[in-house]
Amino acid sequence: MLHEEAMQSRLDFTNFIRDFAVDALNPDQQAFFLDRIMKIVHARVSLRLSRSITEDEKRRLEDAEKRGGAEAVLDELDKIRPDYDKLYQEELDQLHQEMLGVIQKTASQETRDA
Repeated sequence: MLHEEAMQSRLDFTNFIRDFAVDALNPDQQAFFLDRIMKIVHARVSLRLSRSITEDEKRRLEDAEKRGGAEAVLDELDKIRPDYDKLYQEELDQLHQEMLGVIQKTASQETRDA
């Protein structure tokens, strides 16, 4: 439905870059990391959208993709869900918190095991 590449430039990755030292990676590794993150975020947003839009709205998005690709889908989505950018950022922020939680839990476990 919606292409991750078209959305990636609209999101704030500051927390990911800072907390996971993405800027310390070489450019290829950075691109790989951010691509993986976007795939996860895209899947989450797609699930949320599929649960919240009507069949007619889904058809409108499919038609937009056939007509003009990712940008046309984004334009149509702006009409259907003006807050969709917010959905992406919410999911990105949620994933960030989940990943931090896993790291903290792992570090805590290692400390207890030492």
